[in-house]
Amino acid sequence: MTRRLSPAATVGLVGVLFVLTLTAALLAPTGPESTWWPGSAVAACLLLLSPRSWRLRVLTGAVLATAAAGLLGGLSPVSAIGSAAALGAEAFVVCWWLTRRRTGPTGLRTWSDAVRLAVAALLGSALSGLLAVPALTAAGHGAATEFLGVTTAHLAAALVVLPLGLTAWRAHRPIPLPELLIHGSLFAAMVGLCFFVGEQRPPLASLILFLVWAAARFSPLCATLEVAVLAVTVTVLSGLGLGPFATGAARLGDFGDGSISWMSQMFVLVSAVATQMFILAIGHAQRSERRVVQSEASMHRIIESATSIAVITTDARGLITVFSPGAEHLLGYDAEVVLHRLSPVSFHDPAEIAERAAELGIAPGTAPEKVVTFAVDAGADHETRDWTYLRKDGTRRTVWLTVTPLRDADGGTAGYLSIVGDVTDRRAAEEALLLALQKEREVSARLRDVEQAKTDFVSTVSHELRTPLTSIIGYTELLDEGVGGELTPTQQGLVGRIENNSERLLRLVEDLLTLSSLERGRFGMDKRPTDLRDVARRALEGVTAGLPDAGIESSLRLPGQPATVYGDACQLTRLVTSLLENAFKFTGAEGHVELSVCVVDDVAVLRVDDDGIGIPEDEQDQLFRRFFRGSEPRSSEIRGTGLGLSIAESIVKAHDGQVTVQSSVGAGTTVTATLPLITTGRRSDELVAG
Repeated sequence: MTRRLSPAATVGLVGVLFVLTLTAALLAPTGPESTWWPGSAVAACLLLLSPRSWRLRVLTGAVLATAAAGLLGGLSPVSAIGSAAALGAEAFVVCWWLTRRRTGPTGLRTWSDAVRLAVAALLGSALSGLLAVPALTAAGHGAATEFLGVTTAHLAAALVVLPLGLTAWRAHRPIPLPELLIHGSLFAAMVGLCFFVGEQRPPLASLILFLVWAAARFSPLCATLEVAVLAVTVTVLSGLGLGPFATGAARLGDFGDGSISWMSQMFVLVSAVATQMFILAIGHAQRSERRVVQSEASMHRIIESATSIAVITTDARGLITVFSPGAEHLLGYDAEVVLHRLSPVSFHDPAEIAERAAELGIAPGTAPEKVVTFAVDAGADHETRDWTYLRKDGTRRTVWLTVTPLRDADGGTAGYLSIVGDVTDRRAAEEALLLALQKEREVSARLRDVEQAKTDFVSTVSHELRTPLTSIIGYTELLDEGVGGELTPTQQGLVGRIENNSERLLRLVEDLLTLSSLERGRFGMDKRPTDLRDVARRALEGVTAGLPDAGIESSLRLPGQPATVYGDACQLTRLVTSLLENAFKFTGAEGHVELSVCVVDDVAVLRVDDDGIGIPEDEQDQLFRRFFRGSEPRSSEIRGTGLGLSIAESIVKAHDGQVTVQSSVGAGTTVTATLPLITTGRRSDELVAG
C-alpha cells in the first residue's frame, strides 16, 4: 500500500534521482538507451508517493534534476532536455494509469494490481521509446532496434522500482535473521561467480532462484529490494564490460553493438516479473491459509461454546470425526471413546430405527445409518425430525436431529453433519399442554351443557309459572270487583297485596323468558329503519306517565337530524324504558334524569344520565350480571328483579351495538348505548328540545 512522503523525503528522493541519472549517463557503454533506465521509474514512484497537491511541483523538480544530471554526464543540451521531457511524460503516464478510478491508496496485493502496474509500465516505457526514436535514428541507429532497447530498459526499471513504493514495508511475520544472513552471503557469492569467473561461470538463471527464496521465506519488501540490488548490480557490471552479457556482445561483433544494455535489461525485466508473480502467488496462498485457519478456529470456538447443542460429523464410512462438548453432555460419552470408533446410529433406539425403516420401505438387512440419512441420500439438502437417543447410562432422551450431507470437491458425499438438540422437557411440556387444553375443552363443553340446561330449566319453569300467575291475577281482580261478594277493607287490602306481588312475579317471569329468548337467539325481531328520536320520546313518555310524582325532573335532548338505525322499534323502546326506569328508581327527590340522543360519525349514541345514588367502582363490572343487586343500603331497599341491565345489554348486542356504564357513589350514573347507523353521518352537536 502506498505511503505519503514528507517534504524532506521528497527532496531527498529527487536528489537520489539526480545521482542515479548521472551515474547511468557516466556508465553508459553503448548509447543513451541504457542511461535513463532508473530515472523515469524513480520519478513515477515520486509522484505516486506524493500528495496530489504536490505532484506538479515534484514532477517539475524531477525533470530539472534529470536535465542537470544529463548535462553533467556529457549529453548535449538538446539531448539532456529531450530526455528530461521524456522522463516527465513517462512518469506522468505511469502515475495517471495507476491512480485512475481509484479513491483510496494504490497498492500491490492482488493480481489485478499487478496487471494495472504492468499496463502502466508498458505504456510509459513505450512512450519513452517513441520519444527517443527520432534522436537515435538521426544518430544512425535502427529505429526498431532502438525502440526495443529503450522500451525494455525503461520497462525493466519501472517493474523494479515501482514495487518499492507499492509494497507494504511492515512484515506480517518475523524475518529469520540467521537465514537472511546466509541468504545474502550466498547471493553475493553467486553474483561474483556469474560476473567474475570465466567461461565456467554458473548460469544467470541461478540468481532467480535466490529471488524466489527471498519471496518465499522473507517479506515481499525483502524480495523487492533484492530485485533492485540485482538490477543495479547487473547494469553496472555489464556497463563495465563484465559478465555474460559483455562476453555475448563481444562474440556478436558488429551485430552486438548496443546489445549489452538490451540483454542485461531483459534479464532484469524477467527477474522482476518472476519475483513479483511469485510474491503475489505466495501472498495469495498465505492469505487463503490464514482465512482457512481463522475459519477453522472460529468453527472450533463455536463448537466448543455450543454446550446446549450437540455437533457430530462423520466421514464417508459413517464413523464419528467430530464430537462436540454439547454431544458429550447430551449423551454422556467422552469424545476420545467415540471418535473414529462409533457411528451416530449407535445412540439411536433400535426399535425406533426399525419402525422408521418400515415406514420408508427399507429392507431389514439395510445398514441402519441409511435410515437416518435416507432423505438427504435421496437428494434433500437436509432433514429434521425427532428421534430417541439412548444415553450412556441407559436413559432415553427425545432430540431433534438435523442431518446435512458434507460434499467433497467432486460433489460426492464425504460424510454427514448432525446438529442435535435435547427437546425432552419441551416435548413433555407440549404434551402436558395439549392434555390440559383437551381437558379445558371438555370442561367448557360440560359448562355449556350445564348453562344450556339451566337456560332450558328457567325457560320451562317460567312458561309453567306464567299461566297460574295470570290466573291468580285474574281472580284477584274479580275478588276486588266484588264478584264473590262485598269485601271488607281488610280483605281488600289483602287482595291488593296478592295482586301486586303476583304482578311482580309475573314481570320477573316475563323478564326471564325475554332474557332466555335473547340469549338463545330465538327472540324474533322485526328489524327495520327506526329513528331513535321517536323511540326516545315514546320511552320517556311511557315511563314518566306511570311514575308517581316524586319531584324528579326529566329532560330529553335530541339531534336536529335523524338518528336512523336498523332495529326492532319495540325492543329498542324496551331498552330505553329499562334504562330510564333504573335511573328514576335510583334518583332521589328533586333529582334529575336526562335522556339524550346524538350522532357521532357512523353511530348513534343514546345516553341516560342521572344524579342518583351512584354505583361503587368495584361493582360496576357486575352490573350486567343477572340478578345482581348493589351493596348500597338504599339500593337494597329498592325493589327490582336485577334483570333490567342484562336484558338491555342483550338487546344492544342483538343490534350490533355496545353498552357502557360510568358512575360514582353520590354523583350519579351515565349509561351509554351505541348503535350503528344505516348511513354514515357527520357529528352533530346541535340538540333540540324533545
